[in-house]
Amino acid sequence: MCYNKPMKLDDNFDDDEFYNDNKNSNSYMMYTVAAVSLVFLFILVIVIAMNPQKKKTGGTTSYNYVPATTDDTITVGDLQVDDLDFWHDYDDQVEPSAKPNSTATDTTVTEPSPETSEALDPSMDGKHTLITYKDGTEEWLEINPYLALNTYNDANFVYVNNLMKYYENGSNVSFSGVDLSKNNDYVDFDRLKNAGIDYVMLRIGTRGFISGEISLDENFQDNYDRATTAGLDVGVYFFSQAITKEEAVEEAEFVIASLSQNAISYPVAFYMEDVSGTDVRTKDLTQMARTNIAIAFMNAVKAAGYCPIICGNKEWLLKKVSFGSLIGYDVWLLQDADTPDFPYEYEMWRYNSFGEIPGVSGYANLCISFTDYTIR
Repeated sequence: MCYNKPMKLDDNFDDDEFYNDNKNSNSYMMYTVAAVSLVFLFILVIVIAMNPQKKKTGGTTSYNYVPATTDDTITVGDLQVDDLDFWHDYDDQVEPSAKPNSTATDTTVTEPSPETSEALDPSMDGKHTLITYKDGTEEWLEINPYLALNTYNDANFVYVNNLMKYYENGSNVSFSGVDLSKNNDYVDFDRLKNAGIDYVMLRIGTRGFISGEISLDENFQDNYDRATTAGLDVGVYFFSQAITKEEAVEEAEFVIASLSQNAISYPVAFYMEDVSGTDVRTKDLTQMARTNIAIAFMNAVKAAGYCPIICGNKEWLLKKVSFGSLIGYDVWLLQDADTPDFPYEYEMWRYNSFGEIPGVSGYANLCISFTDYTIR
């Protein structure tokens, strides 16, 4: 059996010296550990301060700080001098309200410039036209700049003896007219001629909006005979209620047959308008159906050697038919006004449906033509 042999102290051993030496050694080690710990804590604080992570808890916001490394190990060797130079981050600090990414709401209201206001206002931008419906509601429609536009100068429209005239370079370049039907009863065409009327547009016939039957206007032949005798130029219009292209051609053929013994120098007009009522045969027509019906009528009239023209008010021309599909056909605008606001080109205009003129008892539909159809 072995025993540890007791250590034998040297006879010259000084216990006070031994104690002091050990004491100094222990103090040195404590200071070293403390210094290393402080450096470690200092680096840890810096790294945490550089990597804040927001965390939402309940109704409050807290911050959890994590090291910049992807694991939990902090490697002092990965830090650069610039990583510790964090106090320079405060040199360029700005007020929160001036930060580029500030989420503060700017409550300053900037009034648009007059130019911007004009561009945003459809009544002032020159690119829209107003439709006013029968119920008083309004709609602004965009003007198609690729269609032939209205180029008449409003300042050139002048009333002379209760009739609208259009002047260019001081000369009248328009023609005065009236459109008539059996509803006007007996008309004195000599008095009309003496009052300054150049032409008349006579209703030649209609299709019943419920029955669908085609009939000749009761006064057409008498009106035609007396108008031509008075020296007035004559054109005609047909009130259509066709619901197919075939019916439109049937109406055109009726007009052509009725004119076989009656020469005219003004156009043959296709006229369709909305008729109220649940039994009206045209109430379910679509825009393109109306457009195709109008084109079918006018093409048949043109093929027979007559000048076709489409007739309607602003709403009907711009909403009820596809106006862009009617390029190449003349337009007869119906709009009671001193100056028309129809945006596109037109050749005739009914400007007053409550006019008064010698030769017509009651109200007369006064018209103006910008084209001399007698030489066209």
